[in-house]
Amino acid sequence: LFRSINDNPVEGLCNSDYFEDFKRLFLRVCEEEKIAVKTILRAAVNCTSYSPLKHSGIHLDHYGFEHYNFIMYLNNVGGSTYFFDSTDEATANIIAEIKPEVNKVVVFKGCPHAQGHCIEGEYRFVLVFTFTLKE
Repeated sequence: LFRSINDNPVEGLCNSDYFEDFKRLFLRVCEEEKIAVKTILRAAVNCTSYSPLKHSGIHLDHYGFEHYNFIMYLNNVGGSTYFFDSTDEATANIIAEIKPEVNKVVVFKGCPHAQGHCIEGEYRFVLVFTFTLKE
């Protein structure tokens, strides 16, 4: 969804027939938690499969501006979400771990993170929105 005009994040175009349903769910949870969403930058259902690595690459979802992440775990399999003190793979330390539980929601300010991998034969499904807040 994300695109930029004059280096400002703006809502982009949708390419899924399911977006409006997920958007309603996202906005309902945000309203219940008093999170004032300004702009939805990106939305996706991520599917992660088995890997012998503990987690994927450490990353930020967007660079250059403040943003927030919304994660909803859609099933009960392994594959924690890890938070780091840096994006440098060689020196980063895990500073927090969120273990998945179906329907658990985690909202956090954009920071270095990575998804863990589930065991062989399982698939980890997570609903992800990135967004900015109203001032």
